[in-house]
Amino acid sequence: MEFLDKAKNLLSDAKVYWRTPLKGRYMPFKEIAAYSFGGIGVYCIIYMSYTMIISGTNVVMTNLTGIPPKYLLIIYYICTIAGIPFTALRAHMIDNMRLKAGKYRPWILGMGIPSVVIMLAMLFTPYQSMSKAAAYIITTVYSLALNFVYNFFYEAYENLVFLLSPNTQERADVSSVKSITYSLAPTVLNPLLPLMSKLLNTGDMYDVRIYKVMFPIISVIGIALSIVVFANTKEKIIQAKTHVIQIGFFEAIKAVAKNKYFWINILAMIAVVVLLMFGTLKGIDIYTHHGEAVVVPDVKGMTVAEAGAVFDSRGLACIVSDSTYVKDKPAGCILDYNPAAGQKVKEGRIIYLTINAINIPLQVVPDVADNSSLRQAEARILASGFKLNDIQYVPGEKDWVYGVKYRERMLAIGDKVPMGATLTLMVGDGNREVLEGDSLSADESMGNPDEAVSEGSAADESWF
Repeated sequence: MEFLDKAKNLLSDAKVYWRTPLKGRYMPFKEIAAYSFGGIGVYCIIYMSYTMIISGTNVVMTNLTGIPPKYLLIIYYICTIAGIPFTALRAHMIDNMRLKAGKYRPWILGMGIPSVVIMLAMLFTPYQSMSKAAAYIITTVYSLALNFVYNFFYEAYENLVFLLSPNTQERADVSSVKSITYSLAPTVLNPLLPLMSKLLNTGDMYDVRIYKVMFPIISVIGIALSIVVFANTKEKIIQAKTHVIQIGFFEAIKAVAKNKYFWINILAMIAVVVLLMFGTLKGIDIYTHHGEAVVVPDVKGMTVAEAGAVFDSRGLACIVSDSTYVKDKPAGCILDYNPAAGQKVKEGRIIYLTINAINIPLQVVPDVADNSSLRQAEARILASGFKLNDIQYVPGEKDWVYGVKYRERMLAIGDKVPMGATLTLMVGDGNREVLEGDSLSADESMGNPDEAVSEGSAADESWF
């Protein structure tokens, strides 16, 4: 009840103070809602950036660009080092560019839209048609540009709340509301990957086709909600026009450049980054056995045990992944495998085998008893892949098939036997005298053959 009362009070306050702030507060409910729910759009752009920002473990970018992980790692280090002057440049732009829209608000769109444009350009650039050098260069340029504009966009949104109200408690309350609504975005977006993978039938959540479908839609939502933030918020703390920056940007750079401790820190940082980069690359080479390869041997026709011994001698392993049936091949022999013979693989690689089925698959025998002539039955049986023994004649209508046997066992409708099995047809010899226990009674055998065929199925049940 207490929760419901609070909810009712909140709704009541929202109606009254939608455009006008509460007493002692500076933000009306409309502005709080715009900043908080607009954060869902900001997270949409952040969600895209998690996929598109370069790192050594970014599988999507590896698949998209074709650049090996260790070279993506080099691009990542370049962007990390470039982030140092980028941070200083962003701070200078925010502090010195006195825009009418405010200190942070303009950059939500001013850097949000370029962030989306760069990420979509990265996604749809035809890297595969470029030379390796061109792909490396354009990926680096994209990454540097995204590093600058995306961080600018993110910082503008996060810091905007500090200028929306001079009231510390109000800022804390708005930040809490924002955190709750902001978290709705991953709840909605995270299940989209497996869903899109299923819809596109890719079977791989790192397939770039998924992102080429998802990201244009997510980017439209992200920009639309960012516009909501920009259009419905107003900075309350404004820097006075008479305020004078005591030291300019370039003067500050010169002053820092004369500080020896700055250079000591920079050189130490560069040394650490270089050591980390080469250490990581060397570690990757060692872990992946770079430059080492084993040629896959030819083991077709061998048994799994024989092939396992051959693979083991070369540092490889094998497992049976599938089986099929080829009647001319021995049961259990290897028909195919992946990677194929002659390919170069790393030591320890698992080879996936396809073997000939050990047990012959069963197949339904065509229904020819009491409904087919000898010629029709032979055609259907042979067309199904079965073989035929010598015909076994029984008293009955001449050349009329009364049953099918497999290894002296009479078969019923729907019975299964091994593929390619040899069958025996029970065919009438033209003698209408029917022995006791046969499928037709004496009276039936003297009647119309068609009647015998139509009524034979009931009698046949006693045979089987």
